[in-house]
Amino acid sequence: MKIKFILLILLMLPFPLFCQNKGNSHFFKLMVFNENQEILLINFDGSWEIPGARYSDNSTIPNFINSMSKDHGIEIKNSELAALVTFHHEIRDFPTMMFYYRAQYLSGNLSTPPWGQDVKWFLIEDAYKVIPYQEMNYIMKSIISENSFLTGAFIIEYDKNTSQRTGTFKVIDELRRN
Repeated sequence: MKIKFILLILLMLPFPLFCQNKGNSHFFKLMVFNENQEILLINFDGSWEIPGARYSDNSTIPNFINSMSKDHGIEIKNSELAALVTFHHEIRDFPTMMFYYRAQYLSGNLSTPPWGQDVKWFLIEDAYKVIPYQEMNYIMKSIISENSFLTGAFIIEYDKNTSQRTGTFKVIDELRRN
């Protein structure tokens, strides 16, 4: 019996090494609205999008969300989880869990973090025009129109020759209230 137990332990020892997801697969997006119902966007790598960050911190989620807003020079209030969406990237082995938070601007002056080219407030209609990622626009529209927590899953499409995002997506599970 003791030999079987030891053998089982030896067989399972490499399991955590080979079966773990390499890298962090949790990404947070922060939809901040000001008093004019404009939304904050960042120009990152030449494309406008909702501010975001990979959750690779040992802090609590509320502290992480607040640090995201401070990275852009502002303080927020009333932050809440608005959507949890699974992104299955065509070129990656593991999905990414996308946590979309909604918050209200409280105070501060916009500042561009070192990894961005610019930050700006946009009217919602104009934000939809400048964001090149269809799934981001789709999620934003759904969050704005539904005042409840949403879940869903998408396939994020890539150009097979260049491995670059195409900006398009396919729905696996439609965004829905939970």
